[in-house]
Amino acid sequence: MSRRTIAILLLLCLIVIVIGGKILNLVTRDILLGTERVIERNSLSPSVGPNLINTIESRIPPGTERSKVTESLSDAWYHADCTSEDGLGYDLFLYGSRTREAVEVITVRYELVDNEMKVEHVGLLEEYLLANWDHCIPSGIFEELH
Repeated sequence: MSRRTIAILLLLCLIVIVIGGKILNLVTRDILLGTERVIERNSLSPSVGPNLINTIESRIPPGTERSKVTESLSDAWYHADCTSEDGLGYDLFLYGSRTREAVEVITVRYELVDNEMKVEHVGLLEEYLLANWDHCIPSGIFEELH
């Protein structure tokens, strides 16, 4: 085999390793944190309360430091810390109803930038996905429907 062929094969192996690592990182992140599916602002139904997400987005734009997020959203009736020490993770802020079936949950996803956790995305969690976050939200905080 020529040196050129070996160099091309090594380059292809490197590309496969890098792409494989990215895929593994995404899969691992989903397994550890739960798959995040949020309702984007443009697809909110009127019953969800688009004013809430608009208000939240105006308070904490992307790039906001995490310490300012918790201050800005202190009006939530509950704050769940679902972050890890490596900068990956979420904060969940519960608004509105205190029943599990009707609560509005704001998700704030962070990324690590210059050793600081900063807002990457803000969304509204669909209520049927709330069970994916049971590791962060104690079940006893919700009122029972009668």
